Formats: sequence, structure tokens, C-alpha cells
Amino acid sequence: FVAASAGNLFIFSKYSYLVEDALLQLDSWEKWWAQPFGTVSAQPIAFQIAVRPERIAERCKGEMEPIWEAIPDWFSSQIEWLSVRWEDNQWKTTIQTRKNIQPNFNQSGNTDAIGAILPDNTALFLWAGFENRIDLNDLAPGSRTTTDYKNFVEPWIGSEAAFVLIDPYSPDMLEDQFLVFACLNEALAQSSLKNYGDQTGLVKKYNYQTYEVRQFLSQSLIAPLLSKSRPSFTNPVCVVLNGYVVFAASSSAMELWSDKYIVSPTLGNRPDYLLHKQKLPGKGNLQLYLNAAYLPQLVKQIFKPFFFENNAADIHLLQRSGIVGLAMQSDRHAGIQGVFANQALSSPVQDASILWKTTLSAP
Repeated sequence: FVAASAGNLFIFSKYSYLVEDALLQLDSWEKWWAQPFGTVSAQPIAFQIAVRPERIAERCKGEMEPIWEAIPDWFSSQIEWLSVRWEDNQWKTTIQTRKNIQPNFNQSGNTDAIGAILPDNTALFLWAGFENRIDLNDLAPGSRTTTDYKNFVEPWIGSEAAFVLIDPYSPDMLEDQFLVFACLNEALAQSSLKNYGDQTGLVKKYNYQTYEVRQFLSQSLIAPLLSKSRPSFTNPVCVVLNGYVVFAASSSAMELWSDKYIVSPTLGNRPDYLLHKQKLPGKGNLQLYLNAAYLPQLVKQIFKPFFFENNAADIHLLQRSGIVGLAMQSDRHAGIQGVFANQALSSPVQDASILWKTTLSAP
């Protein structure tokens, strides 16, 4: 390897041009690396990684499947830098968002309620709690001018939103993605969804178990909340479950979620998940959950085959992490501060919890 020293820094790399570029940056006016990525602590920071998403986005070009390649650029547009560090006997993170991204998050929210409806085969979910339910519009471009969203979603939407990914085995994971929103009033939500179906058209409507399932012809209802680069939710399906409205990409996916909720194999009933939550702060306004057992399949879906082949050893090592979670607090002034925690799985994850299902001709 090639090495150089500058002051109290030791810089090394496999390639000389990277070392030379680093030395040039040390003399530049920007000096991004000199920013205080951590917080003032009684104990010194023993270890720290600083990341600039815009550089990661550049690194990912050409390595991701086309359907997912816009994600790094999206993160780069939202986040200026982030750091992960060992501080006060905890793994902590600080995220500096772009100045134009300032949603008003709820300082005292938690995921207890939504955990009661999430399936136990959830691979990943991102959850946000908002101070005011209308503040969710800050993360939904065009929501203030989209008529269907304003007329049929805003009247009932609550102060929680989540993106959920379960067993990532369908092609491009189109069948595995869900959007979940808390609702202020279930009756109002049902009425608004009915009116939207009457106005724009339904693919079908039917009763499944004790729940009413609707599949819409149009996605205009939730269009402001969707990424334009992914064809998910072309004909969204929805169900109202225990104070939440769940949107799925297909009726079969929605039925599998309902089965899990009815029979009770949910995250909230998993001992591993409950032990994991005890390691995180009880209150927060942003949370990330990842079941690392699904990591190899996630990487295979998102990245091109050569990426998995080149990094297989590291991916399988990370797979042993079990449940990995990040609880974060955010406001308009202090940025985003978070705490990492992980919990080993007590039993291995099965490749599929439901192999097939069929409707019988009688109860």
C-alpha cells in the first residue's frame, strides 16, 4: 500500500492517486473531514466513521439494479453527512440533513402500536412519527397540490408513517413492499377510501376474513408518497387494521399480511424483537429496523450479481448480526441524533413462512 503522513494524520490506500488526492484536500478551504461529527461527551470517542452520501452515490453507479439505482442519489439529496461512533458505551449516530429538509418530527413517539400489526417476517421497516399529522406532507412532494391526496387521505391520516419490506423474495421485491399510515378515525378512513374507489374506479372489492379489501384502478391517492423510479403500487390494495391503513402492491400480498395479523405471528409478539426494543430509547421520532438474516437476499435484489460475489464473505458475516435497530431523535435545530442496538436471533429465519395458500369452498 501507499502511505503518507501530514501533521498528526496517517493516510494510506491501495492506490497512490487516492493518497495524493487526500493530501490535496487537507490544504483545501472546505476541510469537510475536520467538522465535529460527534457530540460533546464526558468520555472521548474511541472510534468513529464519517460518511458523505454523495460520495457513496457516486460509488454505487453501475453496481445497482436499474429499479433501485435512484436510491443513493435520493439519500444524497436528503443527507449532507452522517457519523457512526462508539461513545458513552453505546453506538451512536449523528445525521446532518440538508438545510431544505426540515420536517417537524414528534419528540415522544414510539413504535409499540405499529409493532402489533407488523408481520414477524418483516425484513426492514422505516418509521417516522410527526408532531402534527400534516407535517408528513414535508416528505411527500406535491401533496399540497395533489387533489386526490388532499381529498381522500389528508382528512384521516394520523401522525405516523412507515415503509415496510417483508420476505424479499418476489421479483424486484414488488410484492414485498407496503406503506402504512396511522389514521385518526377508522370510520372516516373507510368512508374516504370508499369515496375514492367510487370516483376513480376499483379493480375489485371483497371481504377477507373480517376485513374489507379494496384494490384501486389508480394510484393517484398515494402518488405523492411514491418514488417515480419504481413501479410499485400500480393498482394499490388497502386494508384498515387496528388504527392503521396498510397499502400493498397486490391483493395476495395484502391477504398474507392479514393472515399474519389474525393468527398473531407479529413483530410485537416476538421475544427477540421485544428484547431488542429494550436496548433502545423508549421515545423517538425516527426508527429503522433490519433483520440481518434477510441481508443476503436484499443485496441480491438491490445490487447486480458481481457485487454480491465480490462481497459475499462480508455480507454473510453481517448476516449474523440478528436484529439491528436505530432509534433517532430529530428537530429543526439539533439535526438527527441516534442510538444503535442489535439483538441476536434465538432461532434461524425460515426461507418462507407460508409456501402456498388457497381459499376453501366453505367455512
